[in-house]
Amino acid sequence: QRMESVLLSQYATGAAAQVSVLKIQVEMAMLEDRLRGLESRAVKLRQSIHVLLGGDFDTDIPFPSELSPLEVPTDTQHLVNQSLETNPELLQAQHEQEAASAGVGLARQSFAPDFTVMSDYVFTGKRSSSMVGASENGKDPWSVGVGVTIPLWAGNKLARISKAQSNESAQKARAEEREDQTRARAVSVIEDYEDAQRTVLLYEKTLLPQARQTISLVEEAYANGEATILDYLDAQRTLLKLEVTLEQQRARMEKVAGTIDMLLGGELSRTVIGE
Repeated sequence: QRMESVLLSQYATGAAAQVSVLKIQVEMAMLEDRLRGLESRAVKLRQSIHVLLGGDFDTDIPFPSELSPLEVPTDTQHLVNQSLETNPELLQAQHEQEAASAGVGLARQSFAPDFTVMSDYVFTGKRSSSMVGASENGKDPWSVGVGVTIPLWAGNKLARISKAQSNESAQKARAEEREDQTRARAVSVIEDYEDAQRTVLLYEKTLLPQARQTISLVEEAYANGEATILDYLDAQRTLLKLEVTLEQQRARMEKVAGTIDMLLGGELSRTVIGE
């Protein structure tokens, strides 16, 4: 917009060609169309956020001007150890393995005999019987019994044990696989985070300052007749591309941080949304 104003003034005095003004205006129209597309996408994203949070669609969700710094544990071994202790999927697999081991023990108990102890008390009352002496007549007797059930159908019980052992082996293999996956994922996400962090620093400290300096030099060269409007547009496109890439790398860091959250089954040291 600043360059368009300069060119319109120069064009009015004949110091600039109409084609230069048109090139700037075409570039601005393309950027405005791109911006409108992003704003339209933002509306849909806000609606998705409302659905996820179960909120009111009339509530405005502004773009965050700046996110608070992340405090991601970048020590690989520490993250690996912590994820092996707290990863929800791994803990679930380990619990299922423990349950399968308990199932084997339960199946083996089917070979143990069942013992039954029972007792009874009989109300008889007084009666005349040659089978009961006079001294015992009218006394209510106790009866006590012991029973033993011996398992004889070994085939079914062996099959039950075999099935339980197969399930135990499968759950153990699953838990070991989940542990390996958790370990590998912990190493991978730290590498991704550090790579994104390095890229952000490169763009912030080196590439963007150089791009901004280039635009200043091109503007000066254009004022002295040593550069064309295309040189200026090329420098502006380069700066915009670098700025967009920087934001994409910052977003990448946020996504990796979310992956670490899921890996650890908890939240990082970050202010809660809305506070």
